[in-house]
Amino acid sequence: LEQLITYFSYIDLDRDGFILMEEFCEWLNLPMSDYVSHIFNLTGALDDHKRLDFGEFIKAIATFAMLQGEEVLKLLFAMFDPDGEGFITNEQLLEILSVLNPYARGRTTRTLKEFDLPKTDKVTYTMVKNLHIGYPNMFHPAFHFQDIVRKKIFGLPWWERKLRKYMATKNKLRSAQMTSQQVDKAKE
Repeated sequence: LEQLITYFSYIDLDRDGFILMEEFCEWLNLPMSDYVSHIFNLTGALDDHKRLDFGEFIKAIATFAMLQGEEVLKLLFAMFDPDGEGFITNEQLLEILSVLNPYARGRTTRTLKEFDLPKTDKVTYTMVKNLHIGYPNMFHPAFHFQDIVRKKIFGLPWWERKLRKYMATKNKLRSAQMTSQQVDKAKE
């Protein structure tokens, strides 16, 4: 907790008890983007003035830094499918890639032409996942941002230990749930 307070104080240069997303990005030495804004909005961390207090800072960082692999892609997809319809439009996919690669719109457009977007204008998460597999550089900025956050706050080894512990706990809960479901089925 003390270390998190220290990180927060490095970012909160005016010492008003709040940090702006721009200040956070500046501290990370990364440009502010719609993606960063979306991460903080999804966690419900921002106040009416688009600021984070210390508690919300912890919540946002912990949520984002604990995402693993495909969960980062799901976060990106959810940016444009907030109602969970299961699809986004071709234009929204282009917007996702443009948010991640603001200075490479031409490369993004060429990649999407090679990918052969559906004529129905309905891009599913599976299609986004396949695009990532075929063209991982298109989504690299999202993973890079997470990597920078993890390195700057506690360091990669610390997060790796936490993720291993989290996965072990998750697996135990999953097996306990299976066991309880089997008990319930036997009772029926």
